[in-house]
Amino acid sequence: MMYELLTGTPPFCAFDPMKTYKIILKGIDALGFPNYISKNAVSLMRRLCKENPSERLGYQKGGITDIKKHKWFQGFDWDGLRNRTLTPPIVPK
Repeated sequence: MMYELLTGTPPFCAFDPMKTYKIILKGIDALGFPNYISKNAVSLMRRLCKENPSERLGYQKGGITDIKKHKWFQGFDWDGLRNRTLTPPIVPK
């Protein structure tokens, strides 16, 4: 979902279903990322999408804390989110 929001296209997609299947089998590490996506965002996506669940970010001993500490979330107001005081980036009219 994060990949699609940043690029506007699904990560594992091709016109031919067999090609889509082959892209999925190669996994997230074989996926190309556009240059405008930050290294921290790419790192987060790759670490969350490891094929082996035990290698995924958030699965080890630190759990959700490991995800919160990732550089992509640096400066994020987790307390504001928890307390519902965080200002939304977009306020609908």
